Amino acid sequence: MKHPPQPQRPAQRRKLPPRQLEWQGETYTARPDLESYLLIGVGEMGEAVGTESYIGGGQSDVQMLLVLDNANQTWQAL
Repeated sequence: MKHPPQPQRPAQRRKLPPRQLEWQGETYTARPDLESYLLIGVGEMGEAVGTESYIGGGQSDVQMLLVLDNANQTWQAL
């Protein structure tokens, strides 16, 4: 079985160390003291069950991103 060719990385992109990304010419480094939690409220009662369909798992009534800053002992919900 032949595999499709892998996409080539553009020449202008440089390899960054782990936990870094570059966006619009700026380099951002992830802070190790941050924790992020995505909380999702699903509108189906009972135990969560896997499905092969994108419409079979109920609807998300609430989505909240909670970010904990352990260094400053603060938190923020988005």
